[in-house]
Amino acid sequence: MWIEEFNKLLFSNLNTNESTIKAALLKEENMPKVLYKYRRITDDTLEALSNNYLMAVAPSELNDPD
Repeated sequence: MWIEEFNKLLFSNLNTNESTIKAALLKEENMPKVLYKYRRITDDTLEALSNNYLMAVAPSELNDPD
């Protein structure tokens, strides 16, 4: 899997500028060009689309576990 190679290139003790560049190229080749977030259509989402803005919560308000 490409992610294992990416991690080796980027996070090894022997990390060099060349390995960082290789890791970036590997990521660019394998990551999707576009990500989609599907949501319900509401007045708020339509307003955000119409006015070209993104609604987000502050990182301190996320409910991710520590």
